[in-house]
Amino acid sequence: LVSGALWARLLARCAEGAVIVAKAADAASAAADGLVPGSFYAVLDAQDVEGTRLVCLRNQFKEDDWRGRFSDADEGSWTKPAGGNATLAAALAKRTAYAVPFAPPGSGASPRTAAAGAAAAAPGSESDGVFWMALEEVASRFGELTECRALDAWATTQVRGRWDADTHGGALERSSWRLNPQFRLHLTRAARVVI
Repeated sequence: LVSGALWARLLARCAEGAVIVAKAADAASAAADGLVPGSFYAVLDAQDVEGTRLVCLRNQFKEDDWRGRFSDADEGSWTKPAGGNATLAAALAKRTAYAVPFAPPGSGASPRTAAAGAAAAAPGSESDGVFWMALEEVASRFGELTECRALDAWATTQVRGRWDADTHGGALERSSWRLNPQFRLHLTRAARVVI
């Protein structure tokens, strides 16, 4: 995951709008870091900001949030310089639609400003389930990433059929198997087909 090729793929898939999920490791260390062991998290965005590779994730249950580097409470990581006079939070806020903790007012950040980021991280506060992590920490705390690419560029056809008392013929060992619903696919040119 930390290799350049895989990071480039993650950036490209996020830009395409692919559906990507990450599964948290089943380790006790995941729970100590605020992750739910074995749970799936949506990957919302990936951004390279001045050499810092960040991944935005969301826990659908909003139970807990990441408590490590680049968490909502980690002011030190968010407020370090990121080129010019901007902080890393301000630089990221200009590039993403997702909330960025500690982004200065007027930076274009989503509603989560420095005060809101700190409040969201306070004990007992309600979490929105969205948080950022450095790529290296995603690699060490998530056991797998799964992507599902959108098929909008593909031609699709849907054929409906029934398998009921009148149309089922049973297994191949039975002579009536020919009564099972059957479809013939005829291609006029070479193509990749997913059924």
